[in-house]
Amino acid sequence: MRENTLKDIGGRIRELRIAAGLSQSELAARMGYSSKTTIAKIEGGKIDIPQSKIVLFAEVLNTTITYLIDGEEGYYANEDTMALATAMMRDPQIRALFDVARKARPEDITLATDSAAARSQ
Repeated sequence: MRENTLKDIGGRIRELRIAAGLSQSELAARMGYSSKTTIAKIEGGKIDIPQSKIVLFAEVLNTTITYLIDGEEGYYANEDTMALATAMMRDPQIRALFDVARKARPEDITLATDSAAARSQ
């Protein structure tokens, strides 16, 4: 790959990582890398990315391989994800709720969703 292409892919990975609220260390762990240094190098366009890792980046960052490589077509893998991301960007309350949910324990999320469901009946 040309150097600018690696920088383009790395830039899209960085953009998606930040949008997902992940640190370089968190993304490294999800990708099976031992440290955030590899993610920093990938985001900076300094190292080539194996095909298997491109596929995994797309899965972890909820996007398409085409978007990572070309920057074209759907930014998100599906329309539900796109609608949620759009709502989060437009509504600070939804964004705050998402931030809290990311840090919550699974049992706390279950309790909150059960409570919300009971109130809506």
